[in-house]
Amino acid sequence: MTCKAAVILLGALSFTVHATEVFKWVDEKGKVHYGSSVPEKYSNKGRKLQSDSPDVLEARRREAEERAAREKAAADALNKRQNTPPPPIVAAPKPKPPAGDASCAEKWNEYKASIDCFAPFVRGNGTVREEAFAVCPTVKQPVNCPTPVGSSDR
Repeated sequence: MTCKAAVILLGALSFTVHATEVFKWVDEKGKVHYGSSVPEKYSNKGRKLQSDSPDVLEARRREAEERAAREKAAADALNKRQNTPPPPIVAAPKPKPPAGDASCAEKWNEYKASIDCFAPFVRGNGTVREEAFAVCPTVKQPVNCPTPVGSSDR
């Protein structure tokens, strides 16, 4: 009796393993139907579904897993870049005083003395009288020297 049950069970399993053709169609209400044949009314809307072997299905599953892993890695890298704080802002280094005979403090003192010398010769409209250039030395504002603390821009 057990032997007959086993034979019947094996026979039933062999029928389920052997796949039949499966069709898919959509009716006029938009409902999707599946079956072993398409009714004539929907023959132009029906299509045969592929039944792949287990090996093909396994290969597709592996491809999908690999693609998902690549997409996850790309998304993680993008999130990491977006969540990384910007580098700290570093102040530009102060310019070094130029090498020469006079230090920056001496250059600024010479410049201020020149400005003070020209001050009495400045007219009301901001121009300077010509005789000032015969009396006062013309000194340009020091370049590459930091402005002394407490000085005002003139």
